Amino acid sequence: MSDPTALDTITAIASPPGRAPRGIVRVSGPRTLEILKARFQPALHQEQGFTATTGTLDLDAGIRAPARLYLFRAPRSYTAEDLCEIHTVGSPPLLDAILEVLLGAGARLAEPGEFTRRAFLNGRLQLNQVEAVARVIHAADRAELKHAVEQLSGHVAGEVAHLREALMHITSRLELDIDFSDQDVQIVSTEEIRERIEITGQKIRTALAAQAALPIPEDGVTVVLTGPPNAGKSTLFNALSESTTTIVSEIAGTTRDVIAATATIEGIRFHLFDTPGLREATDLIERAAQGAATDARRRAAIELLVLDGTATAVPEVFVAPHDAPRLTVVNKCELSCPLPHAASAISASAVTGAGLDRIRHALVEQVRTLPAAEHAFVPNRRHREALAAALSCLERADEAAAANLSPEFIAVDLHGAIDQLKQITGEITTDDVLGKIFADFCIGK
Repeated sequence: MSDPTALDTITAIASPPGRAPRGIVRVSGPRTLEILKARFQPALHQEQGFTATTGTLDLDAGIRAPARLYLFRAPRSYTAEDLCEIHTVGSPPLLDAILEVLLGAGARLAEPGEFTRRAFLNGRLQLNQVEAVARVIHAADRAELKHAVEQLSGHVAGEVAHLREALMHITSRLELDIDFSDQDVQIVSTEEIRERIEITGQKIRTALAAQAALPIPEDGVTVVLTGPPNAGKSTLFNALSESTTTIVSEIAGTTRDVIAATATIEGIRFHLFDTPGLREATDLIERAAQGAATDARRRAAIELLVLDGTATAVPEVFVAPHDAPRLTVVNKCELSCPLPHAASAISASAVTGAGLDRIRHALVEQVRTLPAAEHAFVPNRRHREALAAALSCLERADEAAAANLSPEFIAVDLHGAIDQLKQITGEITTDDVLGKIFADFCIGK
């Protein structure tokens, strides 16, 4: 894949915005060494591989900035080009001044994700690893980081390679059958073709099902707060999310919409949803609110049932178990709590904070009891679309084999499945796909 800008030398600030003990400016391209040699003291040498040199960088006007240069010579660098990281004091004006000098010397400002894009185009990373870099950058908790690092290590590519090799093996034998069709020699039987298709198809189905079986879903764990009106759900919601997102009032039925917020507890991201109190609807707006609450409960991975500890009985609507795992919280424990409840219920006060740590701990423990995925390959959304398309191709190939159609028809669909798998690693891709992936990157990465 050619890139008309591949001969440009690019540069960008790679460290996060703001002041810090250290800031980083990154440079990559064929003129990297030439540009830096003109501005850096002591002299940089031509050694191959990696060098680290401490010195000063000339910023004009008599200013020399302290810097440590980490120089990676092509092809042993992240981009497979000459690449240098300039580490210095994390002062925004200083980093901007360094960037100006580099741009004035002939480098151009990198586009978002361009360093990683070059790593892909130069064969240093596969496309699924590029996505993993973005996931590492944007990881909101340790669970997301763990899956991103596994993907970056090449695990996804290895799993896809096994699937592809199995299909290429059976396809090559099938094509031999086609080549020798005029000699009445059968290289592979219909039964073997169908068996191989079924084995590979089942592996793809397992991978597609792995996301749903994750103990910690790709996008976080959905927790829905439900309960009768005026049980203190909104106050508890604000306390858990450490926000004031929801209006709190002593008037029952204040919450009419489903309100969302995010909380990270022990490295796990939880999506919290505050819902209208469940009760008999008396008007059109109330019916809409109750419908929204019911829809939210259906999407819950965990339901947090919040009861009013000052009440004398549990409303009937909450007695029947829900499909999702449920944690019961008896709120308002700072007041007299005559409500009878099971020993497993958590007594809490959203007002004083009593019991909040127990609720957080219970949520984490509940996540750990969710069914774990037995299959290690957990594809992201783009991978799942490609796998689903590959599975459709395999199903068509199996139907063709079952109907004793010409081997050419079977081979076409098998090649279609192989091409879909190649899209995961980027062996086959389009500019539109690349554009969508790199749109998630920031400048300097």
